[in-house]
Amino acid sequence: MNIWYFNHYSVPSNYMGNRRTFDFAAKFVELGHKVTIISSSFIRRSNIDVIENKGLMKSEIYRGVTYLWLKAFPKYYKNDYRRLLNMLFYLITSQIFHLNGEPDIIIGSSPTPFAAFSGWMWAKRLQTKFVFEVRDLWPQVSIDLGMFDQGHPLVKFSYLMEEFLYSKAHLVITSLPLASKYFQKRGFKTKKLVHIPNGIDLNDFQESQIQKKIKDLPTSLVNLMKSLKVHDKKSIICIGALAHYCGAEVVLKAAFLIKSIKGIGDKIAFIFVGDGPEKDKLLSLKNTYKLENVFFYPSIHRTLVPSLLSLADFAIFSVATSSYGAYGFNSNKLYDYLAAGVPVIFAAEASNNPVNESRCGISTSTQNPKAIVEAIKYLLSLSSEELDKMKKRGRQYMLKYHDLSMLAHQYVSVLKGVLKNK
Repeated sequence: MNIWYFNHYSVPSNYMGNRRTFDFAAKFVELGHKVTIISSSFIRRSNIDVIENKGLMKSEIYRGVTYLWLKAFPKYYKNDYRRLLNMLFYLITSQIFHLNGEPDIIIGSSPTPFAAFSGWMWAKRLQTKFVFEVRDLWPQVSIDLGMFDQGHPLVKFSYLMEEFLYSKAHLVITSLPLASKYFQKRGFKTKKLVHIPNGIDLNDFQESQIQKKIKDLPTSLVNLMKSLKVHDKKSIICIGALAHYCGAEVVLKAAFLIKSIKGIGDKIAFIFVGDGPEKDKLLSLKNTYKLENVFFYPSIHRTLVPSLLSLADFAIFSVATSSYGAYGFNSNKLYDYLAAGVPVIFAAEASNNPVNESRCGISTSTQNPKAIVEAIKYLLSLSSEELDKMKKRGRQYMLKYHDLSMLAHQYVSVLKGVLKNK
């Protein structure tokens, strides 16, 4: 198959950002298919514009996947009018440029409806099958996170766009495990809806790969984690964007509570690795609470995450609001934790719970620092044999449900099914 993939935010593996599209595309290529990803040149998480000069389009190949970068305008760093203009500019540029070839199928991916709409427009123009991929339930997720209210004009427009794309798609693929409930609630028929979650390339978590890349981690970070082990202290790591929805503030409050507990407070260190709009606020809170047991480090390249997690004792996954997980979680960060075999504190409320399902950690309620403290105390009480069983169960769960190669075969199978239905 020749596949065109419209995703505003997709980046290849050598950049930080949305990785689902490229991960699947690279596997599609390995399976003998041709893939072109049409993406925006501005990579916000890395503050990089792939097109540095005055050009408007750039083509590059990564692991056999062709990237067509479209010049982004304007650059933006928070969710304001510039982000909306950036989306609209992508829609326009993706239509005015001539794209070579004749795709067998076109995938338009959310979260923004404009990239998916652009994919549909090209599919209509070329009389090609169109697949709508729903990674986030936009605009519902923006409401759940408190970014917009139900009556906002952009929300109303996005709902209309979502309805249009759903109705026009030959197939709808969602990464969320319980998205069918959302679409049923919206009055959509779900017979053309297929759930394909994010996957992890478990080869990245092989011991040989992990040891080879430890030297590429920041020296100060490696030294800290090694020093903690030497002094019989436990590390609790949180990797990823420091945004409001991640609930990092409640983890800091838990760190404040635990430092005063005799026999435990001086044995725990919380390590945040990532950047984002909330980082300055979190650093200020660290100083206010006088948290010597909390450390912040900049983002690392995602290929180094398995090596970093191999040095951690525990990991924490938290969110800021219970409504965010109403239709289930599909988090690469959480899957990395499980694949690495790190016992997890799941400080979230969701319709699905991979930590409970796999029995690889402990779950607690959202936004409850006292409950997080109790979860930490529970993990500290476990024997090394019990912790090893948790680690093994996490890895087994990922192999069974989230192996990237397995999911890529499934994805290709449903795409071929679309082509067979004339």
